[in-house]
Amino acid sequence: MSSTLALMMKTCSRSACITLLLCMALIVGARMVGVALPPSTQLAFAVRGSEYAATFYVVDLARGLTARLIDGVYDRMISFAPDGQLVFSRFTEERHNIIFRMDSEGNEIQLSPDAVRDEYPVWSPDGAQVAFMSLEDNASRVTLYAMNSDGSQRRNLSQRMSPYTNVYAVWLPDNIRIMYSTLGVGQESTFLVNSQTGELVNFTYNTGIRALPAWSPDGRYIAYVLYSALRANIYVSEVDAEGSIIYGTTRELVNNDAFNTLPRWSPDGSRLVFETDYTGNSEIFAIDPDGRYIANLSQNPAADRFPVWSRDGAQIAFTSQRSGTPQIYIMNADGSNQRQVTYHDGNGQLSSATWLP
Repeated sequence: MSSTLALMMKTCSRSACITLLLCMALIVGARMVGVALPPSTQLAFAVRGSEYAATFYVVDLARGLTARLIDGVYDRMISFAPDGQLVFSRFTEERHNIIFRMDSEGNEIQLSPDAVRDEYPVWSPDGAQVAFMSLEDNASRVTLYAMNSDGSQRRNLSQRMSPYTNVYAVWLPDNIRIMYSTLGVGQESTFLVNSQTGELVNFTYNTGIRALPAWSPDGRYIAYVLYSALRANIYVSEVDAEGSIIYGTTRELVNNDAFNTLPRWSPDGSRLVFETDYTGNSEIFAIDPDGRYIANLSQNPAADRFPVWSRDGAQIAFTSQRSGTPQIYIMNADGSNQRQVTYHDGNGQLSSATWLP
């Protein structure tokens, strides 16, 4: 039995485990023969019980099962490739952070060297590369790296940014460029780097945008937040192949006296969801890229936060305190059929949701 299934079996009853095994066998078999998988029926979340380690769980929405997936994940972050393989960083007894890949059979393959601190791994959209942060070269600063999915061709992509500390990275839809934010010298900046050539573009200098924007699925548009003293508003702009905003294409989607943050594109690019306190508490709204349609999806007096689209665009997962403690809920894309899917006891910190392929 694989390590993943063994961990998952510990939390299941006998009948539930049989069902779960059948489900996993169908999923693995479908991946092997190329059969299309059912739309967005599983999501993952983490509970951090210590400063450095979190346990990830998988919720099977169709069967109502929750099972342990993996232990000892650093900082509650994993990333799934299109074929279901995942990467994660584990904090070791030697106080190193080692990146592993887990295949669909539950086997863990070490990708990092032994004595490094590699953190926040993120798959490229095609699953061929992994971007991550590392303290390998200089323990006083974190730098951006990339490597192939088997750990080969490990390369430093931000070594020229020595005055800064890199904090997070996202892949663009072209599978080549990576955008990352840095903190240092008193301000935040955002950069674009080519993962193949190392060519670097100061995105903040070209656009004035400091925080990481959300890229549309086709890579043509960005949604981003501009902050003022007491509010934050959302904008959408078209960008060219070099990552610069095309003149005259910027439009302000949301303009009010509230904090409107975390814009996220739907998988087909037809809509965005975002978090706002416009109603007096945190709610999840949806809006068209042209701004003509806007709706309050969550409509609840409790704090609803961190919306995440399912991969088929039919559902949205979010975190809410409407039950008294933070839990993960899901709803249809139009806000209907809201339901709680986790029942965390409050021990440890709950992460936001991640949808499985």
